[in-house]
Amino acid sequence: MELASELLVTHCHRCERELNERGLCLVTGPITGTCVDHVVRRLHTLAALRGPRAVPLPHSPLTSTAEHHYVVTEPAPITVLIDSLGGEAGAGFRLIDVIQGLGKTVPIHTRALGMAASMAALILQAGTRREMGRFATLMLHAGQWSLEGSDSQVFEDYKRLAAIQQEQICSFLAERNTAGKDFAYWKKLIWKRKSEYWMDAAEALSLGLIDGIWEGQ
Repeated sequence: MELASELLVTHCHRCERELNERGLCLVTGPITGTCVDHVVRRLHTLAALRGPRAVPLPHSPLTSTAEHHYVVTEPAPITVLIDSLGGEAGAGFRLIDVIQGLGKTVPIHTRALGMAASMAALILQAGTRREMGRFATLMLHAGQWSLEGSDSQVFEDYKRLAAIQQEQICSFLAERNTAGKDFAYWKKLIWKRKSEYWMDAAEALSLGLIDGIWEGQ
């Protein structure tokens, strides 16, 4: 039993080392606070490993030993692989903030393999470069809420939260798409339809929601 546990730990460490070497971070399953906590830790670890570094140049006989000259290396990209049907809005927006924040110093590419639905579709938009696999699908829809309280308070809270989320999502998609689709376009597509909108990689590319279709490498 102890040998099996040791082998499992060794295997886990090897897998994590390989993911670090390849700069990969996985977002799979429901988007929850716990899931995002784990992903955020992974992203900070990868950013520290793959970010720009000051590397000392070889000593030159023309300079004194007290002088040090450095060159700053280019950061290596991080790739976030997404396969999720979505989840909690608050947790998802937190991850979007982290990806965009770290992406200012380390390129963070997002790639949907399988499904990127609901909040996962928005997380996909946060990447420096966004891709979908050839057989991946993306889905956008209006938010769903679960509120508790008195009738008047629940309706008032829902109205306010729905307005905030609509503004956040439509503004974000208008900012990130590369096809010139404005706020009004995304509001009509998502909220006026009153249903889920599914698309394949080719349509997502035409709408400017991704920068390319990943064919594997």
